[in-house]
Amino acid sequence: MMRSLLPLLLPVLLLAQNAAPTFRDRVAAVVDGETILLSEVDEALALMVPPQAIQSQKMLDSLRRHVLDELIKRKILYLEAKKDTTLQVTDAAVEEALDQQLKAFENQMGKENFEKALKEQGETRESLKRQYREKVREDLYVQKFVQRKFGAQFVVTPEELRNFYEQVKDSLKKPVEVRLSQIVVLIKPTKEALAQAKKKASAIAAQIRSGRLTFDQAVQQYSDDRPTAQQGGFLGWVSKQELPTLIPDSLANVLLSLKIGEISDPLPLPLGYGIFQVADRKEDRLALRYLLVRASQTVQDTLKARKRAQQVYSRIKKGEDFATLASTFSDDRATRDLGGDAGWKVLEALPEPVRKVIQDLKPGDVSEPVFYQGAFWIFRLTDRRGGEMATFEEVQPQLQQLLIQRKLQQAVDRFVENARKRIYVEVKI
Repeated sequence: MMRSLLPLLLPVLLLAQNAAPTFRDRVAAVVDGETILLSEVDEALALMVPPQAIQSQKMLDSLRRHVLDELIKRKILYLEAKKDTTLQVTDAAVEEALDQQLKAFENQMGKENFEKALKEQGETRESLKRQYREKVREDLYVQKFVQRKFGAQFVVTPEELRNFYEQVKDSLKKPVEVRLSQIVVLIKPTKEALAQAKKKASAIAAQIRSGRLTFDQAVQQYSDDRPTAQQGGFLGWVSKQELPTLIPDSLANVLLSLKIGEISDPLPLPLGYGIFQVADRKEDRLALRYLLVRASQTVQDTLKARKRAQQVYSRIKKGEDFATLASTFSDDRATRDLGGDAGWKVLEALPEPVRKVIQDLKPGDVSEPVFYQGAFWIFRLTDRRGGEMATFEEVQPQLQQLLIQRKLQQAVDRFVENARKRIYVEVKI
Protein backbone atom coordinates (compact mmCIF):
# COMPACT_ATOMS: atom_id res chain seq x y z
CA MET A 1 0.00 0.00 0.00
CA MET A 2 0.99 3.64 -0.03
CA ARG A 3 3.97 4.32 2.22
CA SER A 4 2.95 5.16 5.77
CA LEU A 5 3.37 8.81 6.69
CA LEU A 6 3.48 8.30 10.44
CA PRO A 7 7.18 9.30 10.68
CA LEU A 8 6.51 13.02 10.17
CA LEU A 9 8.09 14.22 13.39
CA LEU A 10 11.75 14.11 12.45
CA PRO A 11 11.61 16.76 9.69
CA VAL A 12 10.25 19.38 12.08
CA LEU A 13 13.49 18.97 14.03
CA LEU A 14 15.77 18.96 11.00
CA LEU A 15 14.29 21.12 8.28
CA ALA A 16 15.23 24.40 9.90
CA GLN A 17 18.84 23.22 10.08
CA ASN A 18 19.11 21.62 6.64
CA ALA A 19 16.88 23.65 4.36
CA ALA A 20 15.07 26.92 4.08
CA PRO A 21 12.04 26.37 1.84
CA THR A 22 10.25 29.50 0.72
CA PHE A 23 6.51 30.17 1.09
CA ARG A 24 6.25 27.48 3.75
CA ASP A 25 2.65 28.44 4.60
CA ARG A 26 1.37 28.31 1.01
CA VAL A 27 -1.53 26.04 0.18
CA ALA A 28 -0.22 23.29 -2.12
CA ALA A 29 -3.57 21.62 -2.82
CA VAL A 30 -7.21 21.53 -1.75
CA VAL A 31 -8.99 18.18 -1.48
CA ASP A 32 -12.74 18.38 -0.92
CA GLY A 33 -12.28 21.56 1.13
CA GLU A 34 -9.30 20.26 3.14
CA THR A 35 -5.91 21.87 2.54
CA ILE A 36 -2.45 20.40 2.09
CA LEU A 37 0.26 22.94 2.90
CA LEU A 38 3.57 23.28 1.14
CA SER A 39 5.25 22.79 4.51
CA GLU A 40 3.65 19.33 4.71
CA VAL A 41 4.99 18.52 1.25
CA ASP A 42 8.52 19.62 2.21
CA GLU A 43 8.42 17.67 5.46
CA ALA A 44 7.40 14.48 3.65
CA LEU A 45 10.01 15.17 0.96
CA ALA A 46 12.73 15.41 3.63
CA LEU A 47 11.97 11.80 4.57
CA MET A 48 12.70 10.71 1.00
CA VAL A 49 15.62 12.89 -0.09
CA PRO A 50 18.20 14.77 2.02
CA PRO A 51 17.88 18.52 1.28
CA GLN A 52 21.55 18.71 0.27
CA ALA A 53 20.90 16.15 -2.50
CA ILE A 54 18.43 18.46 -4.27
CA GLN A 55 20.64 20.17 -6.84
CA SER A 56 18.27 22.42 -8.78
CA GLN A 57 14.92 24.17 -8.61
CA LYS A 58 13.69 21.91 -11.42
CA MET A 59 14.56 18.82 -9.37
CA LEU A 60 12.88 20.29 -6.28
CA ASP A 61 9.69 21.10 -8.22
CA SER A 62 9.53 17.60 -9.70
CA LEU A 63 10.00 15.93 -6.32
CA ARG A 64 7.43 18.21 -4.71
CA ARG A 65 4.85 17.26 -7.35
CA HIS A 66 5.48 13.56 -6.75
CA VAL A 67 5.18 13.93 -2.97
CA LEU A 68 2.09 16.13 -3.29
CA ASP A 69 0.41 13.47 -5.42
CA GLU A 70 1.02 10.91 -2.68
CA LEU A 71 -0.37 13.29 -0.04
CA ILE A 72 -3.47 13.86 -2.17
CA LYS A 73 -3.95 10.07 -2.41
CA ARG A 74 -3.62 9.83 1.36
CA LYS A 75 -6.14 12.63 1.89
CA ILE A 76 -8.65 10.97 -0.46
CA LEU A 77 -8.25 7.67 1.39
CA TYR A 78 -8.80 9.48 4.69
CA LEU A 79 -11.98 11.14 3.44
CA GLU A 80 -13.26 7.77 2.24
CA ALA A 81 -12.30 6.15 5.53
CA LYS A 82 -14.30 8.75 7.48
CA LYS A 83 -17.43 7.68 5.61
CA ASP A 84 -17.18 4.28 7.28
CA THR A 85 -18.68 5.01 10.68
CA THR A 86 -17.65 1.59 11.97
CA LEU A 87 -13.97 2.56 11.75
CA GLN A 88 -12.68 4.04 14.98
CA VAL A 89 -9.28 5.40 16.00
CA THR A 90 -9.08 6.03 19.72
CA ASP A 91 -7.16 8.81 21.42
CA ALA A 92 -5.15 6.13 23.19
CA ALA A 93 -4.05 4.61 19.87
CA VAL A 94 -2.96 8.01 18.59
CA GLU A 95 -1.04 8.74 21.78
CA GLU A 96 0.67 5.36 21.61
CA ALA A 97 1.73 5.95 17.99
CA LEU A 98 3.11 9.40 18.88
CA ASP A 99 5.04 8.02 21.86
CA GLN A 100 6.50 5.21 19.75
CA GLN A 101 7.69 7.66 17.10
CA LEU A 102 9.27 10.00 19.64
CA LYS A 103 11.02 7.06 21.28
CA ALA A 104 12.31 5.86 17.93
CA PHE A 105 13.84 9.27 17.18
CA GLU A 106 15.34 9.47 20.67
CA ASN A 107 16.99 6.06 20.19
CA GLN A 108 18.21 7.04 16.72
CA MET A 109 19.67 10.42 17.68
CA GLY A 110 20.65 9.76 21.29
CA LYS A 111 18.71 11.30 24.17
CA GLU A 112 21.01 14.30 24.58
CA ASN A 113 21.00 15.15 20.86
CA PHE A 114 17.24 14.70 20.64
CA GLU A 115 16.62 17.04 23.56
CA LYS A 116 19.09 19.52 22.07
CA ALA A 117 17.32 19.46 18.70
CA LEU A 118 13.99 20.09 20.42
CA LYS A 119 15.42 23.04 22.33
CA GLU A 120 17.07 24.58 19.26
CA GLN A 121 13.76 24.45 17.39
CA GLY A 122 11.82 25.86 20.34
CA GLU A 123 9.84 22.64 20.68
CA THR A 124 8.93 20.20 23.43
CA ARG A 125 7.66 16.65 23.24
CA GLU A 126 4.16 17.85 23.99
CA SER A 127 4.27 20.64 21.39
CA LEU A 128 5.32 18.10 18.75
CA LYS A 129 2.47 15.84 19.75
CA ARG A 130 0.01 18.73 19.45
CA GLN A 131 1.31 19.59 15.96
CA TYR A 132 1.16 16.05 14.61
CA ARG A 133 -1.69 14.46 16.56
CA GLU A 134 -4.29 14.93 13.81
CA LYS A 135 -1.89 13.82 11.05
CA VAL A 136 -1.18 10.63 12.97
CA ARG A 137 -4.90 10.11 13.55
CA GLU A 138 -5.51 10.46 9.79
CA ASP A 139 -2.77 7.98 9.04
CA LEU A 140 -4.20 5.41 11.44
CA TYR A 141 -7.61 5.83 9.80
CA VAL A 142 -6.07 5.25 6.37
CA GLN A 143 -4.23 2.14 7.55
CA LYS A 144 -7.40 0.66 9.04
CA PHE A 145 -9.44 1.51 5.96
CA VAL A 146 -6.98 -0.03 3.50
CA GLN A 147 -6.58 -3.14 5.65
CA ARG A 148 -10.35 -3.64 5.90
CA LYS A 149 -11.20 -2.89 2.27
CA PHE A 150 -8.31 -4.57 0.50
CA GLY A 151 -6.25 -6.51 3.02
CA ALA A 152 -7.36 -10.14 2.55
CA GLN A 153 -8.48 -10.28 -1.08
CA PHE A 154 -5.25 -11.05 -2.92
CA VAL A 155 -4.03 -14.47 -3.95
CA VAL A 156 -0.76 -15.26 -5.68
CA THR A 157 -0.79 -18.41 -7.78
CA PRO A 158 2.20 -20.77 -8.04
CA GLU A 159 2.49 -19.88 -11.73
CA GLU A 160 2.68 -16.15 -10.93
CA LEU A 161 5.38 -16.80 -8.34
CA ARG A 162 7.46 -18.90 -10.69
CA ASN A 163 7.16 -16.37 -13.53
CA PHE A 164 8.12 -13.53 -11.20
CA TYR A 165 11.16 -15.45 -10.00
CA GLU A 166 12.30 -15.97 -13.60
CA GLN A 167 11.96 -12.23 -14.23
CA VAL A 168 14.03 -11.13 -11.23
CA LYS A 169 16.34 -14.05 -10.49
CA ASP A 170 19.41 -12.34 -11.96
CA SER A 171 19.11 -9.71 -9.23
CA LEU A 172 18.81 -12.34 -6.48
CA LYS A 173 22.41 -13.45 -6.24
CA LYS A 174 23.63 -13.85 -2.71
CA PRO A 175 26.26 -11.24 -1.80
CA VAL A 176 29.85 -12.40 -1.87
CA GLU A 177 31.28 -12.46 1.65
CA VAL A 178 34.91 -12.84 2.63
CA ARG A 179 36.48 -13.72 5.94
CA LEU A 180 39.58 -11.65 6.47
CA SER A 181 42.52 -11.47 8.81
CA GLN A 182 44.58 -8.31 8.82
CA ILE A 183 47.77 -6.74 10.04
CA VAL A 184 47.65 -2.95 10.23
CA VAL A 185 50.85 -0.91 10.31
CA LEU A 186 50.08 2.71 11.13
CA ILE A 187 52.07 5.65 9.86
CA LYS A 188 53.10 6.89 13.27
CA PRO A 189 53.72 10.62 13.69
CA THR A 190 56.68 12.02 15.59
CA LYS A 191 56.50 13.17 19.21
CA GLU A 192 56.66 16.77 18.02
CA ALA A 193 53.70 16.27 15.67
CA LEU A 194 51.70 14.59 18.44
CA ALA A 195 52.44 17.51 20.77
CA GLN A 196 51.10 19.96 18.18
CA ALA A 197 47.97 17.86 17.73
CA LYS A 198 47.39 17.81 21.48
CA LYS A 199 47.79 21.59 21.66
CA LYS A 200 45.22 22.10 18.90
CA ALA A 201 42.79 19.60 20.46
CA SER A 202 43.10 21.34 23.84
CA ALA A 203 42.25 24.69 22.26
CA ILE A 204 39.17 23.17 20.58
CA ALA A 205 38.04 21.57 23.85
CA ALA A 206 38.39 24.95 25.59
CA GLN A 207 36.13 26.59 22.97
CA ILE A 208 33.49 23.89 23.45
CA ARG A 209 33.56 24.20 27.24
CA SER A 210 33.35 27.99 27.08
CA GLY A 211 30.28 27.80 24.85
CA ARG A 212 31.93 29.51 21.88
CA LEU A 213 31.41 26.30 19.89
CA THR A 214 28.93 23.48 20.22
CA PHE A 215 30.33 19.97 19.91
CA ASP A 216 28.50 19.65 16.57
CA GLN A 217 30.11 22.82 15.23
CA ALA A 218 33.54 21.75 16.40
CA VAL A 219 33.21 18.36 14.74
CA GLN A 220 32.14 19.89 11.45
CA GLN A 221 34.96 22.48 11.49
CA TYR A 222 37.88 20.59 12.93
CA SER A 223 37.52 16.79 12.94
CA ASP A 224 40.02 15.06 10.67
CA ASP A 225 37.88 11.94 10.56
CA ARG A 226 35.60 13.21 7.80
CA PRO A 227 33.40 10.09 7.40
CA THR A 228 32.31 10.25 11.05
CA ALA A 229 32.19 14.07 10.98
CA GLN A 230 29.37 13.81 8.44
CA GLN A 231 27.45 11.86 11.10
CA GLY A 232 28.16 14.39 13.84
CA GLY A 233 31.16 12.38 15.02
CA PHE A 234 28.91 9.47 16.02
CA LEU A 235 30.82 6.24 16.65
CA GLY A 236 27.80 4.18 17.66
CA TRP A 237 26.94 2.29 20.82
CA VAL A 238 29.97 0.82 22.54
CA SER A 239 29.89 -1.61 25.44
CA LYS A 240 32.23 -1.37 28.40
CA GLN A 241 34.03 -4.46 27.12
CA GLU A 242 34.55 -2.90 23.68
CA LEU A 243 36.11 0.36 24.88
CA PRO A 244 39.68 -1.01 24.83
CA THR A 245 39.34 -1.45 21.05
CA LEU A 246 38.98 2.33 20.76
CA ILE A 247 41.39 3.65 23.34
CA PRO A 248 44.03 2.21 25.70
CA ASP A 249 42.70 0.35 28.73
CA SER A 250 44.01 3.05 31.06
CA LEU A 251 41.76 5.66 29.43
CA ALA A 252 38.54 3.61 29.26
CA ASN A 253 37.56 4.75 32.75
CA VAL A 254 37.72 8.37 31.57
CA LEU A 255 34.86 7.74 29.15
CA LEU A 256 32.90 5.68 31.65
CA SER A 257 33.03 8.57 34.12
CA LEU A 258 31.63 11.16 31.67
CA LYS A 259 28.09 12.41 32.10
CA ILE A 260 25.70 12.61 29.15
CA GLY A 261 26.71 15.60 27.01
CA GLU A 262 30.06 16.05 28.76
CA ILE A 263 33.29 16.03 26.75
CA SER A 264 36.61 14.49 27.66
CA ASP A 265 40.00 16.12 27.70
CA PRO A 266 41.96 15.29 24.53
CA LEU A 267 42.87 11.60 24.71
CA PRO A 268 45.88 10.09 22.89
CA LEU A 269 45.05 7.96 19.86
CA PRO A 270 47.44 6.22 17.46
CA LEU A 271 47.16 9.00 14.88
CA GLY A 272 46.63 12.02 17.10
CA TYR A 273 44.21 13.13 19.82
CA GLY A 274 40.48 12.62 20.24
CA ILE A 275 37.86 14.59 22.14
CA PHE A 276 35.02 12.26 23.14
CA GLN A 277 31.45 12.99 24.15
CA VAL A 278 28.91 10.62 25.69
CA ALA A 279 25.68 11.24 23.76
CA ASP A 280 23.67 8.70 25.77
CA ARG A 281 24.16 5.68 28.03
CA LYS A 282 22.25 2.53 28.86
CA GLU A 283 23.52 0.28 31.64
CA ASP A 284 27.08 -0.62 30.55
CA ARG A 285 26.78 0.78 26.99
CA LEU A 286 27.70 4.26 25.80
CA ALA A 287 26.62 6.17 22.68
CA LEU A 288 29.89 7.87 21.76
CA ARG A 289 30.79 10.80 19.53
CA TYR A 290 34.28 12.07 18.90
CA LEU A 291 36.42 14.67 17.20
CA LEU A 292 39.82 13.64 15.84
CA VAL A 293 42.79 15.96 15.56
CA ARG A 294 45.23 14.05 13.41
CA ALA A 295 48.95 14.64 13.91
CA SER A 296 50.78 15.69 10.77
CA GLN A 297 52.78 12.98 9.01
CA THR A 298 55.91 13.37 6.92
CA VAL A 299 57.18 11.42 3.95
CA GLN A 300 59.77 9.89 6.26
CA ASP A 301 57.00 8.67 8.59
CA THR A 302 55.28 7.01 5.62
CA LEU A 303 58.45 5.35 4.38
CA LYS A 304 59.22 3.97 7.85
CA ALA A 305 55.73 2.44 8.11
CA ARG A 306 55.99 0.98 4.61
CA LYS A 307 59.33 -0.60 5.52
CA ARG A 308 57.86 -2.17 8.67
CA ALA A 309 54.91 -3.53 6.69
CA GLN A 310 57.20 -5.00 4.01
CA GLN A 311 59.32 -6.68 6.67
CA VAL A 312 56.23 -8.32 8.20
CA TYR A 313 55.00 -9.36 4.74
CA SER A 314 58.37 -10.96 3.96
CA ARG A 315 58.21 -13.02 7.16
CA ILE A 316 54.71 -14.24 6.20
CA LYS A 317 55.94 -15.28 2.73
CA LYS A 318 58.78 -17.18 4.36
CA GLY A 319 56.26 -19.27 6.25
CA GLU A 320 55.83 -17.57 9.63
CA ASP A 321 52.37 -17.77 11.18
CA PHE A 322 50.08 -14.87 10.19
CA ALA A 323 48.18 -14.88 13.49
CA THR A 324 51.36 -14.77 15.55
CA LEU A 325 52.73 -11.87 13.53
CA ALA A 326 49.40 -10.03 13.80
CA SER A 327 49.42 -10.37 17.58
CA THR A 328 52.96 -9.00 17.68
CA PHE A 329 53.04 -6.26 15.03
CA SER A 330 49.50 -5.12 14.19
CA ASP A 331 48.47 -1.66 15.39
CA ASP A 332 44.77 -2.53 15.16
CA ARG A 333 43.60 -2.92 18.75
CA ALA A 334 40.32 -4.54 17.72
CA THR A 335 41.82 -7.54 15.89
CA ARG A 336 45.41 -8.08 16.97
CA ASP A 337 44.51 -10.14 20.04
CA LEU A 338 42.39 -12.32 17.71
CA GLY A 339 45.38 -13.10 15.52
CA GLY A 340 44.18 -10.44 13.09
CA ASP A 341 40.77 -12.05 12.50
CA ALA A 342 38.36 -9.35 11.27
CA GLY A 343 35.41 -11.69 10.66
CA TRP A 344 33.09 -11.90 7.66
CA LYS A 345 32.72 -8.85 5.39
CA VAL A 346 30.47 -8.22 2.39
CA LEU A 347 32.91 -7.78 -0.48
CA GLU A 348 30.98 -4.98 -2.21
CA ALA A 349 30.80 -3.01 1.05
CA LEU A 350 34.59 -2.85 1.42
CA PRO A 351 36.35 0.40 0.47
CA GLU A 352 37.37 0.34 -3.19
CA PRO A 353 41.17 0.23 -2.62
CA VAL A 354 40.71 -2.76 -0.32
CA ARG A 355 38.09 -4.48 -2.49
CA LYS A 356 40.34 -4.35 -5.56
CA VAL A 357 42.99 -6.31 -3.66
CA ILE A 358 40.66 -8.76 -1.90
CA GLN A 359 38.47 -9.74 -4.85
CA ASP A 360 41.28 -11.62 -6.62
CA LEU A 361 42.58 -13.49 -3.56
CA LYS A 362 41.90 -17.17 -3.01
CA PRO A 363 41.46 -18.73 0.44
CA GLY A 364 44.89 -18.83 2.07
CA ASP A 365 46.34 -16.02 -0.07
CA VAL A 366 48.03 -13.01 1.57
CA SER A 367 48.08 -9.57 -0.06
CA GLU A 368 51.07 -7.30 -0.32
CA PRO A 369 50.83 -4.21 1.94
CA VAL A 370 47.99 -1.94 0.81
CA PHE A 371 48.05 1.77 1.64
CA TYR A 372 44.68 2.98 2.94
CA GLN A 373 43.65 5.73 5.38
CA GLY A 374 47.00 6.47 6.97
CA ALA A 375 48.19 2.88 7.31
CA PHE A 376 49.54 -0.13 5.45
CA TRP A 377 47.27 -3.17 5.56
CA ILE A 378 48.21 -6.80 4.96
CA PHE A 379 45.22 -9.05 4.35
CA ARG A 380 44.84 -12.81 4.49
CA LEU A 381 41.74 -14.29 2.88
CA THR A 382 40.58 -17.08 5.18
CA ASP A 383 37.40 -18.05 3.37
CA ARG A 384 34.85 -16.92 0.78
CA ARG A 385 31.14 -17.63 0.43
CA GLY A 386 28.07 -16.42 -1.48
CA GLY A 387 27.77 -15.24 -5.05
CA GLU A 388 25.44 -18.07 -6.09
CA MET A 389 21.90 -17.55 -7.30
CA ALA A 390 19.20 -17.71 -4.64
CA THR A 391 16.92 -20.69 -5.32
CA PHE A 392 13.21 -20.32 -5.85
CA GLU A 393 12.53 -22.13 -2.57
CA GLU A 394 14.79 -19.74 -0.63
CA VAL A 395 13.06 -16.56 -1.82
CA GLN A 396 9.51 -17.82 -2.36
CA PRO A 397 8.05 -16.24 0.85
CA GLN A 398 9.60 -12.84 0.08
CA LEU A 399 8.46 -12.92 -3.55
CA GLN A 400 4.95 -13.85 -2.51
CA GLN A 401 4.79 -10.94 -0.07
CA LEU A 402 6.17 -8.56 -2.71
CA LEU A 403 3.56 -9.63 -5.26
CA ILE A 404 0.76 -9.22 -2.71
CA GLN A 405 2.04 -5.71 -1.92
CA ARG A 406 2.09 -4.87 -5.63
CA LYS A 407 -1.48 -6.05 -6.08
CA LEU A 408 -2.55 -4.13 -3.00
CA GLN A 409 -0.88 -0.95 -4.29
CA GLN A 410 -2.53 -1.35 -7.69
CA ALA A 411 -5.94 -1.82 -6.06
CA VAL A 412 -5.48 1.23 -3.85
CA ASP A 413 -4.36 3.32 -6.85
CA ARG A 414 -7.41 2.26 -8.86
CA PHE A 415 -9.70 3.08 -5.95
CA VAL A 416 -8.14 6.54 -5.49
CA GLU A 417 -8.28 7.25 -9.23
CA ASN A 418 -12.02 6.49 -9.31
CA ALA A 419 -12.68 8.42 -6.10
CA ARG A 420 -10.79 11.45 -7.45
CA LYS A 421 -13.30 11.74 -10.31
CA ARG A 422 -16.04 12.63 -7.82
CA ILE A 423 -13.95 14.60 -5.29
CA TYR A 424 -12.92 18.21 -5.81
CA VAL A 425 -9.14 18.41 -6.05
CA GLU A 426 -7.29 21.63 -6.88
CA VAL A 427 -3.48 21.65 -7.14
CA LYS A 428 -1.99 25.10 -6.52
CA ILE A 429 1.73 24.55 -7.10
